Amino acid sequence: RGGGGGTSGSHFEQRALYTEVMIGQASPTPAALSVLTLASMQDSGWYGVDFSVAEPLKWGKGGGCSFAEDKCVTNGVPKNAHFCNTTSTSNVDSCTFDRSGFGVCTLTAFDSALPTEHQYFSDPKAGGRNQLLDYCPIVYPYSNTICAFGEVSSPNFYGQEMGAEDNACFSSSLLQDMYEDLDKEGARCYRFSCAGTQLSIYGPDGTLYGPCSPNQQFFDVTGYSGYLKCPPDPEAFCASRTLAYTPLLDTSIKTNSTPAPEATPAPAVTKQVVVNPLVETPVLLSTGEGVVIPAGAFNSNVPISATISTNPPAVLASKADVMRSASSVLVFAPSGTVFTIPVKLVFAFTAAAAPGKRLAVFRYNIATRDWDEKPGSVVSPSTSTVSVETLSFSSYGVFEVPPPPPTTASQSAPSEEGTTPLPGGGGGAPTWAIIIGAVLGILAVVVGVVVWERRRRRSKGASFQDVQAPVLHTGYNDAGMVHARSVVIAPSTEVSG
Repeated sequence: RGGGGGTSGSHFEQRALYTEVMIGQASPTPAALSVLTLASMQDSGWYGVDFSVAEPLKWGKGGGCSFAEDKCVTNGVPKNAHFCNTTSTSNVDSCTFDRSGFGVCTLTAFDSALPTEHQYFSDPKAGGRNQLLDYCPIVYPYSNTICAFGEVSSPNFYGQEMGAEDNACFSSSLLQDMYEDLDKEGARCYRFSCAGTQLSIYGPDGTLYGPCSPNQQFFDVTGYSGYLKCPPDPEAFCASRTLAYTPLLDTSIKTNSTPAPEATPAPAVTKQVVVNPLVETPVLLSTGEGVVIPAGAFNSNVPISATISTNPPAVLASKADVMRSASSVLVFAPSGTVFTIPVKLVFAFTAAAAPGKRLAVFRYNIATRDWDEKPGSVVSPSTSTVSVETLSFSSYGVFEVPPPPPTTASQSAPSEEGTTPLPGGGGGAPTWAIIIGAVLGILAVVVGVVVWERRRRRSKGASFQDVQAPVLHTGYNDAGMVHARSVVIAPSTEVSG
């Protein structure tokens, strides 16, 4: 429901599956490649699916059918912590539903009444800003307040910690002792630790406070007034941080062959990170491959993923003899993303280039169905990697190829006799161009000689022979006025001031 032609009917319902990767609008928190997307791909008949890579979906976890079917807010009261009921003008920050960051509630007043089924407040014009969420108000983080990727502003009044995966949002009224009149409770980012389902929170003084009980408050934080507050559901919070998808059905492929010995688990084939535009962010697989996004490449938080392709595009048959794959093919998403400054792609090559060969990064061109070389590949033998800069996303891979063809140096390099090749003898300039150049050169020499001769004779006060031409002579009279007279230079006539 809802959305334009590119969204409606082709994506999952955002209201029910807000953080799923296949909703019609990116959420600010990392999107989950859930079992629902994988099952849809399998049911299409076009894909084989490995369900072991499914990621847990935290939105609505444990809410049952009522979470998706009931109203998100009834008579102004939110159904659960996923939703909110404070206006953005209240200037109160709150934690997001999964405590990954903090921001303001998206509750706002529209110019006209919302559809009846989406009216949650006494004011029929009140609701969340997002139509695809059925106008349900939620806490939407600022671009720089996602705890794992944000950056603490200075001065750090509240002793926050940001920029690591073990940072999350908690309520706190902590304030450095040197400040006053700011000690109200708000949403802040702090480091935490989960021992099973037992939550503890690190205070800005480095002390680990816990284990938490629901809504417990910790005072006496060294150097700070106020308190650090545990969430109302500390056990559920820790359970969600270690949440993993467990198949309900046996989704393995059945065969009659003898089971193979258990293999070492394969490295992760995909990596997704929400990029903070203010800091350099690596999006690297366990193999060390991926992309490094420099600060300033985006204007807002964007989820970026790097995936090892299990079915990479083939090399054209006409190039199969000269191009050998030397790395995994990485698919970077969102496909077609364009950056304001170059990002760095990194690949791990499988073997050094053979003698007379080289390694280079190639980009797959969907239009021509061919691999195009990206200029500027940098090979690092010490790390067995190849890197290159790019301004856009697509599928990329490293190939072993012959050296680049020689430049047309024969057109300008001396021949064996030490002379420049003539036209027709190695691709020189066309004959007409040589002739025109020669004529212009001769004219330049003639003009130069004439000008030099005239100046030489004038310097000696000599007269020109066989020349008679009117010349305008100018000068100044005693009053300083310009005057002129016509003078005829005749043979054997000297000209004086």
